[in-house]
Amino acid sequence: MAAARWAPIAGFLIVLPALLLPPPASSAAMVFPLHGNVYPSGRFFVTMNIGVPEKPYFLDIDTGSDLTWVECDAPCQSCHQACVPNHLYEPKGQNMVRADDPLYVALHEDGRSGDGNHMSPTQCDYEIKYADGASTIGALIVDQFSLPRIATRPNLPFGCGYNQGIGENFQQTSPVNGILGLDRGKVSFVSQLKMLGIITKHVVGHCLSSGGGGLLFVGDGDGNLVLLHASLGSL
Repeated sequence: MAAARWAPIAGFLIVLPALLLPPPASSAAMVFPLHGNVYPSGRFFVTMNIGVPEKPYFLDIDTGSDLTWVECDAPCQSCHQACVPNHLYEPKGQNMVRADDPLYVALHEDGRSGDGNHMSPTQCDYEIKYADGASTIGALIVDQFSLPRIATRPNLPFGCGYNQGIGENFQQTSPVNGILGLDRGKVSFVSQLKMLGIITKHVVGHCLSSGGGGLLFVGDGDGNLVLLHASLGSL
């Protein structure tokens, strides 16, 4: 079953009246800067710092799919390493998710990640096909994410993609290392943050500029409004 793909939406970054309210004390919401533009790239992506030591990865935001994944040296069978700006993620054995882990069931229960018939008992494999013809094959892993406004670095699940198929929206010249899955599935980035108590609500929004760039905000709506005001005021 093909997973839906995020479609870019033209928009404007509206500078609200100066309202430099301090961020709330809790970690109920967070804001990420966005890069990219409506034209000519037709995509917006976020920089996500992953691993120990942390390294930056550019992830295409996708509100129509669940699994976050990065191109991975597992080794890589088909990756865009000659075109993306950052290195391939290098997995460690202790970070692999086994097929008997509850995350395995969560990954496959919506039918978007293959039927699991060819899955290894020692790892949680997946195959995702997107509506634009792109695909990714890999294994589920966990590693530390550096996130804004929180001191801890939570372990979050994501895909180690070692075999990518070219799609209409993920060309060989793609400027990104993978996808940030923002749908409502249990393994999605936002669902995992909510499950860990890092955010309080499964809310996703974005503010895009016609000139490029913007903001992605997740979590509590009221908290995001405060953070959005502060972020806009600092531009």
